[in-house]
Amino acid sequence: MKYLSERVILSLVLCLGTINMLAQRVNLSIAILCMTSRCTIRDNNSTSNKYPIRVVQNSSGCSIESFNETKTVIDGPFDWDRSSWGVLLGVIFWGYFLGQIPAGILIQKFSVRSVLLTSLILMSTSTILVPVVAIRSLYLFCAVRVLTGLTSASWFPGFYQLWAAWAPPNERGLLIGFAYAGLHVGSAITMPITGALCQTSLGWSLVFYFYGAVSFVYCMIWFMFVYDEPKLNPRISMKEKTYLESTCPVIMKNSQGKIPIKSILTSLPVWAFIVVNIGIDWNLYTFLTSVPTYMREVLHFDFQQNALLSSLPYIGMWIGQLIFGWISDILLTRRILTLSVVRKLMNSIG
Repeated sequence: MKYLSERVILSLVLCLGTINMLAQRVNLSIAILCMTSRCTIRDNNSTSNKYPIRVVQNSSGCSIESFNETKTVIDGPFDWDRSSWGVLLGVIFWGYFLGQIPAGILIQKFSVRSVLLTSLILMSTSTILVPVVAIRSLYLFCAVRVLTGLTSASWFPGFYQLWAAWAPPNERGLLIGFAYAGLHVGSAITMPITGALCQTSLGWSLVFYFYGAVSFVYCMIWFMFVYDEPKLNPRISMKEKTYLESTCPVIMKNSQGKIPIKSILTSLPVWAFIVVNIGIDWNLYTFLTSVPTYMREVLHFDFQQNALLSSLPYIGMWIGQLIFGWISDILLTRRILTLSVVRKLMNSIG
């Protein structure tokens, strides 16, 4: 595997794309902390005395007294309560859930390149619209976040469709592992960057303008470097093209065969895969959406501390993704374990 081969470039581009997609999804987890008035988030019914908090409203914000220390924090313009927080942080996943199957159908009917480019443009637009709609209506804000979820739903169906044509079996772990590591890199860097943007004079609105603009730049990168199959890439060498066509399975598009829905729904391996992914995603997105709020409301960390500490688990995940992707390739290349055993082993460790 040459370092500058087209499949390595694709892995880098998809890693950047996964970072971008995660940034659009999770930026609100930190931004909502500087969007909401701290003075309105009172916990008068709390039964815990371990972390006492006294809130005092004044013209410049609120003073937070905790751990025998008083801190002045930035006060946001919105008076959302905790119920509204839960809806705003979770509503994006409604769109993400509903968009999965339609995205897969569109990708099969058209192409990964065109469907994902369209989704990326719409996702970028929805992010930039947040400051405009948030000040007008909570319902409009929720609708825009649902749109962000819908448009980001096409990412992973397209992601794996591309690798079916671009990743030889003995390189799949490292190539896909590097690209997928963007999931954790995106989480790790989005939180501190968002925290820093919140501290600027433009405040929370800059968060969404920044990530929307970055996403539009990525749309151009996608258009220049991503192709559904090696034969469609004008820059690929004949040697690499021949190698990929001989080692990667043939992709059958627009097949007229019926989808065996009953067999899929009654397949134990399919349900095992669903259960595994529910467990993984439950933990991941609970961390993404809830940990920053917990660190602010219970532990009373400031923005910079909160953003930095919230990002640390994902740095560890990123390192682990690269290490175990490399290990899985070694186990397969040297025929130490079968493909099925390697996948089960890595899922069990993860």
